[in-house]
Amino acid sequence: MRLLKLALATQLAAASPLTHGASPESRSVESSYDGYQVYSITPSSAEEARSLSERFSKYHTHPIRNTLSVAIPPEEIDSFNALGLKARLLNPDLGEYIRSTDKEPVYKRDLHTAGQLPDLSWFDTYHAYADHLQYWDDLVAAFPVNSEKFSIGESYENRTIWAFHFFGDKKKLGEREEKPVVLWHATVHAREWISTMVIEYLAYQLIDGYQKGDANVTKFLDYYDFYLVPFHNPDGFSYTQTNDRLWRKNRQPRPELNTTCLGTDGNRNWKFEWDATPPDGGSTPDPCGQTYRGQAPGDTPENQAMDGLSAKLAKTGAGIRSFIDFHSYGQLILTPYGYSCDPLPETLPRMLEVAGGTAKAIFDANIRNSTYEFGPGCQILYFSTGNSRDHHYAVHGAEHSWTMELSPQDQSGGGHVEMLDNSVPPFMFDSTVPPAKRQEANRVERIIAGKFEIRICDSLENPYGQALVAGGPRREYGVTVGILVLITTDKPYSKEKTHINVVVIGHVDSGKSTTTGHLIYKCGGIDKRTIEKFEKEAAELGKGSFKYAWVLDKLKAERERGITIDIALWKFETPKYYVTVIDAPGHRDFIKNMITGTSQADCAILIIAAGTGEFEAGISKDGQTREHALLAYTLGVKQLIVAINKMDTTKWSEERYQEIIKETSNFIKKVGYNPKHVPFVPISGFNGDNMIEASTNCPWYKGWEKETKAKATGKTLLEAIDAIDAPVRPTDKPLRLPLQDVYKIGGIGTVPVGRVETGIIKPGMVVTFAPAGVTTEVKSVEMHHEQLTEGVPGDNVGFNVKNVSVKEIRRGNVAGDSKNDPPKGCESFNAQVIVLNHPGQVGAGYAPVLDCHTAHIACKFSELLEKIDRRTGKSVENSPKFIKSGDAAIVKMVPSKPMCVEAFTDYPPLGRFAVRDMRQTVAVGVIKSVEKVDKAGKVTKAAQKATKK
Repeated sequence: MRLLKLALATQLAAASPLTHGASPESRSVESSYDGYQVYSITPSSAEEARSLSERFSKYHTHPIRNTLSVAIPPEEIDSFNALGLKARLLNPDLGEYIRSTDKEPVYKRDLHTAGQLPDLSWFDTYHAYADHLQYWDDLVAAFPVNSEKFSIGESYENRTIWAFHFFGDKKKLGEREEKPVVLWHATVHAREWISTMVIEYLAYQLIDGYQKGDANVTKFLDYYDFYLVPFHNPDGFSYTQTNDRLWRKNRQPRPELNTTCLGTDGNRNWKFEWDATPPDGGSTPDPCGQTYRGQAPGDTPENQAMDGLSAKLAKTGAGIRSFIDFHSYGQLILTPYGYSCDPLPETLPRMLEVAGGTAKAIFDANIRNSTYEFGPGCQILYFSTGNSRDHHYAVHGAEHSWTMELSPQDQSGGGHVEMLDNSVPPFMFDSTVPPAKRQEANRVERIIAGKFEIRICDSLENPYGQALVAGGPRREYGVTVGILVLITTDKPYSKEKTHINVVVIGHVDSGKSTTTGHLIYKCGGIDKRTIEKFEKEAAELGKGSFKYAWVLDKLKAERERGITIDIALWKFETPKYYVTVIDAPGHRDFIKNMITGTSQADCAILIIAAGTGEFEAGISKDGQTREHALLAYTLGVKQLIVAINKMDTTKWSEERYQEIIKETSNFIKKVGYNPKHVPFVPISGFNGDNMIEASTNCPWYKGWEKETKAKATGKTLLEAIDAIDAPVRPTDKPLRLPLQDVYKIGGIGTVPVGRVETGIIKPGMVVTFAPAGVTTEVKSVEMHHEQLTEGVPGDNVGFNVKNVSVKEIRRGNVAGDSKNDPPKGCESFNAQVIVLNHPGQVGAGYAPVLDCHTAHIACKFSELLEKIDRRTGKSVENSPKFIKSGDAAIVKMVPSKPMCVEAFTDYPPLGRFAVRDMRQTVAVGVIKSVEKVDKAGKVTKAAQKATKK
């Protein structure tokens, strides 16, 4: 696979195109690209990849991961199709697509007040080169004391190449020249307009954050010197706006070569290893090729100008800490080297430490397609000689020297053109601080497509949870060495679709994680290269069949045991819903975590293994299949989907499937589910059969039918998920938000997180935490790293509170509106309890652990009030001395520690529980009534002030 990936790099040696028509590189008239079609080619072998790269070398090609994108002119389309390649049409008319990205002709300076930051509407569209220059002048004018503009040289066509310096307090750590340098630049490749907008938003956020006193921005501007070069290649950029939108190189002719082809690839012209000869190319000596390296190392005026600046900055007291060359697109963080993998930089572990932390932070943001691969370019992309990151690391000593390949929203442009509101990433220096005027939703939503954060990295884990190096981050000036650049360029969580939570349950090794991981992969929640990476990692540990489970089994301990320890949350979209998947453990050891996850779910997917002996083990008395289904129903998960997994191991036997359906229908009916309301889907979680598309391996399967009010039919698991009845969220009830965790975040403060069960939480609300008795004001509410005006039932939110320590509130506390039936602690409560599996007799004084919402607290069976009939609820015995497995009773319970619960009829999510003892669930129950306790606790000044408003 690695050979294939390397071979996909465009070779661009002199070679004939499909016919002998004019090459796009030689066009001198305005190019519209009308009728050009963009295809994504998937070579069948490394040899075919090389052959295709050479064949299309003079066309507009772009390697994207393990495919090759190529723009075919209309006169060549028939010839291209006749080749019979494995190609997918990305765009039927590139010219039309280009016109849809047209720049706004005039910068609306009439909307701008001199000396102030320009309006954010700048980022709604692309702009003319002259307007970009004016925009930078306005940025500097808005930050006159802490910025400077200066020339570093001229381009071939005598355009000035401008650099911009932004800095903070000169008194911090002595003169600013002694501070570490952050050097970022863009538009080396002329057609990558998006990279210029990235640099501009960076500058905007630096200025805006510093002027508003943002702690993170102030810290970085005070401790680092920022140098930004937005137009490395101004000639090429201007040419893309007037003549050829897909132009890549500079505009330097080579008359000494007796050729009409113009331009040199600036990212193949740097001096370091300019003429290296890696096994799969790296540049081309052909002046007509798109990766033409020039006649001599560093012989382009643009690179000479940039090299001069870099050399000067490298000689400052602290040198260049971060160098980033922004490009589009590939969703990669490339480190040195590109010219060779032997040797690799001595400091590579340190570079990967920071790159890995960056990629992990992006990954943890849980934004679709947010998996950034990181590492040496020679390993994860292709060989490239004379590139900027190798040069700045080896020649100028940049500690972290990267090429940042941005992420696309779609691939319609084939890597040649980016839609602005698909690709431009708005940036924030802290995820809790909204962009200016974010409330102007219609306009601002277009520019909050992603994130840019500079954040101290406390984790050394890569996106997949495996530690790269031992030890903690090395710190200088009180911050982590290295600027962490977190970029995602995709759409955030959208509230246009209903948000549902689905829990995946079942016996150990039934294939829950594999099925869930494959489903997420199929729905675009994670890319193919990451799955391939997981497959390799799993194979190295002798567990090749676990590659999809690797999506969810993030912790190293989980990987080594091959099981899921904690509740893993993942997100993907269906045609109807935005789905959060909860993958619950099947090992009895981890039933506590499973209960926590189940209590948040709207529907359960019960995975049943069809293999001989596996199904029988799961539904046996000691298996988890029955227990999980009963727990799900008792905890309020009233909708169920049954997926009969591993059908491939039965050779898709209809007889085995029908046998399992019959047995499963019987036991879920006893649990409380109506089998007629439950879709049954035969699947292979590993191979993907019947996950997204109907499988051809089971022609006997006619599909599932769900006989509810809104009748539904289908054949696949995805269709069954879309047939889930949309949950009715109790927004009209008072707020109840059980805390899952409480975090302390530097520069922000205390941030509790949890799922809104009832009511609404919003900024400015005064909330009370029970049983802690703490009352304070909510500063902000956030979900999936996006600010919310309110959080509603079903939302998993984080909210910042004022003047409250992480020691004062904890997991298991419940937040509520202090002005509307605030939550309270309880002295005792009466509950209807069903004993499931206890080896002996349960009497008064029994004190097991009770799991209710997110609380896990020991509770004493203080008094057995009456034994009742499980089905009718009628009393059969008053004040029984004991109860045993199979019995139901009304019990008075007293918690051993302060606890907040509610009657099931008032607040169902806080009124159902499971009882654990001997490392298993021994009983489940619902709360009938609660004896509450008023506790006069802490009321913060913020709460007092907000209450008076």
